[in-house]
Amino acid sequence: MSDRPVKASDPDNASHPTSRTTRSRTTASGTRLVLAVGAGACAALILVVPRAVAPRELPPLVLAPSELAEIEARDAALRAPTGELADRVRRGVEAQGRAEVGEGEPVAAYEARLHELREAAAELARTEGEDAVDALRAEALGELPAALAGELPRAQEEARLGSFPRMLERYGATRDGRVVAPEPAVRALFAARFDAIVWGDPVARLSEIERQAYWGWLAFSPAAVPDELRERALREHARAGGWGSREALAIHARDQGRGSEAERRFGELAADGNLRLRNAALALPIE
Repeated sequence: MSDRPVKASDPDNASHPTSRTTRSRTTASGTRLVLAVGAGACAALILVVPRAVAPRELPPLVLAPSELAEIEARDAALRAPTGELADRVRRGVEAQGRAEVGEGEPVAAYEARLHELREAAAELARTEGEDAVDALRAEALGELPAALAGELPRAQEEARLGSFPRMLERYGATRDGRVVAPEPAVRALFAARFDAIVWGDPVARLSEIERQAYWGWLAFSPAAVPDELRERALREHARAGGWGSREALAIHARDQGRGSEAERRFGELAADGNLRLRNAALALPIE
């Protein structure tokens, strides 16, 4: 008998049990590899081959966490001013809140209150800088969670919120009294309300990410937002650099029956290499 070591590759040992087992295992592994590669290739082919697939809904509201954190840090660093001018602004904002949930008032009284409030805010900005007014807004934002949670006395809650809860409900940000919108969107909507009261413009002093949150919620809200407002919100969201705005404008144009505009917008997106949106363009009806 030969003393040389046994090797599975030796012709003389082709019938060795170890040789058969190794071959069997290798063959099974190889089969799985071939199947996996084949499945991957088929999946890739499915993605690449053009086919009409219509997007069913608008994209979600996406906001950059780092930019949101910067805004929160900015507000936290602001120090609310003291003195008569600052107190006049605070009292004016609270008076507006109470009036919004009251029994109504003459137009002259409403205009006089806003005039006095805005005059005080303008003087405060001239003497202490516009950041002083922004600090009052940050102060109000700091009280927002407690007010929405019903943790404040009724009179104080009405002064802080005014008709804001109705606004949230109207635009689908609350459901059955519970907030369902993302916190940054609620925060931006409230900041815009404060600025509308104090400056007469809801978005002039919002940062880019705050405008994305404000317009983005109105653009992508599940509520029945009027078409004119939704379209404006979509365009303003795009102007603020919001994620998904180009796709949303294309879908909105399609839903409004503006086929040529939708085709153009989807085509521009497809040119960027987005295969999903290329397929969406193919799903448009031919006019």
